[in-house]
Amino acid sequence: MAAGSIKRIAITALVVLTVGCTRAETFPPALATVDGVPITLPQFKKKIASLKPDFETISGDNASEAAKIDLLSRMIQEEMYLNEARRLDITVTPAEVDDRVRKESAGYGKSFDDMLKQQGMTVEDYRSEAKKDIIIEKLLSSQVYSRVKVTRAQVEAYLRDNLKKFRKEERLHVRQIVVESPREAREILSELRRGSDFAALARKWSLSPDAAGGGDLGWVGRGEMPPEFESVIWRLKKGATSGIIKTLYGYHIFRVEGIRTAGPPSRQEAEAEAVTALSRAFGEKTFRKWNAGLQARTTVHINYSLLSRI
Repeated sequence: MAAGSIKRIAITALVVLTVGCTRAETFPPALATVDGVPITLPQFKKKIASLKPDFETISGDNASEAAKIDLLSRMIQEEMYLNEARRLDITVTPAEVDDRVRKESAGYGKSFDDMLKQQGMTVEDYRSEAKKDIIIEKLLSSQVYSRVKVTRAQVEAYLRDNLKKFRKEERLHVRQIVVESPREAREILSELRRGSDFAALARKWSLSPDAAGGGDLGWVGRGEMPPEFESVIWRLKKGATSGIIKTLYGYHIFRVEGIRTAGPPSRQEAEAEAVTALSRAFGEKTFRKWNAGLQARTTVHINYSLLSRI
């Protein structure tokens, strides 16, 4: 829930909340606070409920604790972004939420209600998560991606420096979905096989930074992706979806949207690819700088004692 737009970037300034502090003992108990805004124990338990079967399969207490801390870190980051959006007066209209829910539920077809039941969600829960997604997308757009500019000189320099990349090379247009657990991956793969829209599911569930763009990785050539991905995507035909690939980063599913045969691209295609590559690189750099600054001015407290008892 809300994983399509929350990026998995570790919170580096986590401060232990002193056990016995008034804030920690209030009801419902605060598992963490982000600039004074509590993340309560009931909120955390609701988030963790759908993932608990997967946590129980992790061997060892340390791994289980790490999984819980990882989930809490993502909730902290979400709250950090929402706090910043409130400070900047970024809002979402009911019509925008309606439109997002309509598009995403259409991707599930008749199985939308089943998905909600499996995740222990109501329609209102889903709307609430969709609203958060849109707010955070607007925040990142206004504070990061709208500030990324690519000049003609930079495009020309990129084309000169990467001349071989634009000549006689077969390329694939690839999308991906990355999730945390095998159960999530299996459910999403089932949805895809029933005809659900890949991009819509990527926006909703993927943990990768490209989720907001429907998991679009753009055009990739041979040798540009890790070997475990290469061996899969280059066997796929146009429009085909891969199986589930497990890595240290999660569980991946790929879709090949297009295939460009070997040979020199047109000038227009080369320029478009250069703009995409530069925008992605500049965007990532801008995001890291902005995110680090936001973390530095955000006060986070965690009640690790309470977390260890969950």
